[in-house]
Amino acid sequence: MAFSELLTADEEELAEHYPNRAEHAADGIVHAIGILAALVGGGLLVAVALVNRGVPMATAGAIYAMCLMAMLAASAVYNLTRPSRYRRVLRRIDEAAIFLMIAGSYTPFTIKLLPPEFAVAVTVAI
Repeated sequence: MAFSELLTADEEELAEHYPNRAEHAADGIVHAIGILAALVGGGLLVAVALVNRGVPMATAGAIYAMCLMAMLAASAVYNLTRPSRYRRVLRRIDEAAIFLMIAGSYTPFTIKLLPPEFAVAVTVAI
């Protein structure tokens, strides 16, 4: 798909997917709470991992937390943006962020359970 096609909106991108303002506001509130919880929880995760498990696990926790926040932020931008020709691009970014979250979720396991040389290779491959 050419980039110009990504900026050509179809009916789905131009349709308002919220039946009313209350649902739109509720979605915004849920995204804001999720991002705030990810920020606080991610900070705690990294701090606890650093104290109890050292730099490698703290790094893995930081990668996980950043991927979680990126996914939530991409979802918020896509879902809260009014219908426009940019929604197709935003949807692709939202979908890509889900894959980023999957990779971020694997990172603590690869760092903890695999030999260091192999852990980096597997994490990068994911």
